[in-house]
Amino acid sequence: MFENESINKKVDTLHTVSYISKFADEIEGVVLKYSKVDSSQSNEINDIHMLDFSNGKTNLALQHFVPLNTRKKAGIFFTGSVLADKVTGFIAPLLKKGARVIDPACGAGNLLLSCAKHLPVGKSLTETLCDWSNLLYGYDLHYQFVRIARIRLFLLAAFLHKEIIPVGLSVKNSEFRGIKIKDTLSLKRPTAQADCVVVNPPFGYMIAPGSCQWASGKIQIAALFIEKILSSGPKGQHIVAILPDVLRSGARYKKWRSIVSGSASHLDIEIIGRFDDKTDVDVFVLHMVTGKSNKKFTEWYTEKSRSSRIQPKISDLFEVSVGPVVPYRCPHKGNWCPYLDTSSAIPWSIVSKLPNRRFKGTVTEPPFVVVRRTSNPGDKYRAVASIITGSSPVAVENHLIVLKPKNGTIKQCIKLIEILKGASANQWFNERIRCRHLTVSSVKEMVLME
Repeated sequence: MFENESINKKVDTLHTVSYISKFADEIEGVVLKYSKVDSSQSNEINDIHMLDFSNGKTNLALQHFVPLNTRKKAGIFFTGSVLADKVTGFIAPLLKKGARVIDPACGAGNLLLSCAKHLPVGKSLTETLCDWSNLLYGYDLHYQFVRIARIRLFLLAAFLHKEIIPVGLSVKNSEFRGIKIKDTLSLKRPTAQADCVVVNPPFGYMIAPGSCQWASGKIQIAALFIEKILSSGPKGQHIVAILPDVLRSGARYKKWRSIVSGSASHLDIEIIGRFDDKTDVDVFVLHMVTGKSNKKFTEWYTEKSRSSRIQPKISDLFEVSVGPVVPYRCPHKGNWCPYLDTSSAIPWSIVSKLPNRRFKGTVTEPPFVVVRRTSNPGDKYRAVASIITGSSPVAVENHLIVLKPKNGTIKQCIKLIEILKGASANQWFNERIRCRHLTVSSVKEMVLME
């Protein structure tokens, strides 16, 4: 099985490189074309703007040349212009003063291009290319992406100067040698030379290396990228990263968040929502300045969510846990008892009649509330709930979260289900967790807003 997976990955990589190479050939041809344009043909010079990604045409071309399935398998997600500009907006004042910036997962260079628009421009195209080459750095695993990033920066500089590209000046002979083929995770200090880091790291998973102190097993590659950047950069370095929301809100990454917070003298979180209309992943933007932290918060909420913490939470009134029955794993042994799964937990209803099964694990005495773990930010209700009543303890499936009232009354359950059905609950969960499931910690921490 592992051998076949390895072969498939190699095939996907070859396909990816082939697609990217075709696109690189196309835009390199544009450089050649405009090095031969007569100076009177100003309309053709302005056409170089088609490769300035701010109008989205380059992203569309990249998506055309690298099909969606190939991009998903290779973990390639191109940063859109709006999101790229949001990232660089955090450090724009520094870039205007000539700050050095690196993208350790630069891909086709979208973030670097967005940064370049804020950099000082020289008196000539040659001067600008020289200056930018000393300020812009980037790494990527694919040579063709490095090639594309260099070409696009070259063309952006040409467009800003509105100059004909001199015949003797080509991207192959130009600078941007700081943008190169490198594996960031294998380098000791990949971002040490930069004042600022911008990054949209891979969103895939890998097995945690033995040196990882905050998790084991399968983890997000993006989390390792940030850890590597923090361990290699100088104090006072600005880091702006586009990250999957699970790093912000998932219980599994609580220790990772603590490590990041402890390395930051300043930290901002901005929830973005879906990465783009073709990528079903919710993301947030992390902006931090490295240095000694004065406070360590491990749950990264918006300011609105943090200010609401003085109000009572679900955990103040309910015991919260995941249902213990794993259907395909738990043997049908033990005493007979009522059994609750997602099909019998009728949404927004009081459920009293349930089928029976044998189970020898933990059971829950009614009344209590259950909430479905599967939850999408686009759903009408984030926390779909049911009230369970009856005279016998109930075995609950693990796709449900159990909320047992501490005062043992059904009145408390009814009050909670009314709150969960309200707009304020949706708003709270959409700020707190934008993964495709709810966690025990996110449910515990929900503020009970009337």
